[in-house]
Amino acid sequence: MFKKRIFSLQTFSADTAVIIRRLPDSINARRKKRISHAFAERLRLATTSVNGCLYCSYGHTRIAMRAGIAREEIDQLLKGEIGKDVDEFEAPGLLFAQHFAETQGHPEPLMLARLSDIYGTEHARDILTYVREIQFGNLSGNTFEAFLSRLQGNAAPGSNPAFEAIFFILSLPVLGPLHNLIRRKLKK
Repeated sequence: MFKKRIFSLQTFSADTAVIIRRLPDSINARRKKRISHAFAERLRLATTSVNGCLYCSYGHTRIAMRAGIAREEIDQLLKGEIGKDVDEFEAPGLLFAQHFAETQGHPEPLMLARLSDIYGTEHARDILTYVREIQFGNLSGNTFEAFLSRLQGNAAPGSNPAFEAIFFILSLPVLGPLHNLIRRKLKK
């Protein structure tokens, strides 16, 4: 049985609308560079640790290493551990990223308020933007993988085979080559 979180038609539609509506936040976060590239990758890895996306784990591990993050720290983050190398400034953001994923993108209002209290409004918005985007990527990768798992007789509980098939076909140009690359690497 496939046990990772995936999109349904309803959650995909809702999350896509949020991503589109928040596109100015995404552009602004990248333009202003208030969050370092390394911190952004740590946020992505912390979120991915909860959702378990194979594709995001692979891709963002490589990007994080290019951003100067040590392999040991990457491995800790992917295990859901906020290790000793994480400074006091980043730790609350990483814990928030995990909370965001654990609550399936519906963080408690207290956690959102705390994020703003710690980082200020603009930094908090940037953190939320990066976390929201990787959550979308995680669920996309997991939904792609769920269809492949279904073909092997391991369907995700409560999932819709028609939605999975359509999602798979539409995401195949992006995730197909990555899937093949990861399969080749795992065979070595």
